[in-house]
Order: sequence, then C-alpha cells, then structure tokens
Amino acid sequence: MRWVDASRSDQAELRKGLDHTTALRRLHPRHADGRPVLGAAAFIEIWKELHAFAGLARIRSHRYGLALLDIAYHCFLLFWRVWSTPAFAECNKDTLSRSS
Repeated sequence: MRWVDASRSDQAELRKGLDHTTALRRLHPRHADGRPVLGAAAFIEIWKELHAFAGLARIRSHRYGLALLDIAYHCFLLFWRVWSTPAFAECNKDTLSRSS
C-alpha cells in the first residue's frame, strides 16, 4: 500500500483525472491494477492491508455489513463537509472565544 497525502502532493502523484479538491473530499484507493475502489469498500480494502484492522474487513461478508458501512460513510462525509466549511469554523471559533 502506498499512501499519498493529497494536501501536500503535486498533481503528478494523484490518480490521473483526480484534482486536489476532489482528492481531499474522500478516500481514493486503487487496486494494484489501477481500478478504483469506491465508498465504504475503500475502508475494507485498507483494513485488509492493516493487520490491526483485518478483523473489520469481515464486514464485507455480512449480508448488510457493507451497505450499512456505506451509509455511515456517506453520513460522515456530509457531516464533515458541513463541519469543515469556513462559516461553521468561524461559528465555533466565536463560541469558543466567548466561553473562555
């Protein structure tokens, strides 16, 4: 497995057709042959490679496991986009400065 930090890499390190903005929105793993892995299946592929998380990769074999993980991932992405917007960050900063 080769990790690429999209926030610090140049365009040549990213997958062809993938710009920095898109790369930073979610995981973009690929199989060794270059095929992309999408959604929650990306976590499964990463977990299979990380021995400490290999047990979690068994979720794929459960009837609804991958579907539930995919829903959870999409919910997380929605939350993350809202939480990381500049307006939300400013709101949090104002709230924190008032409570100090």
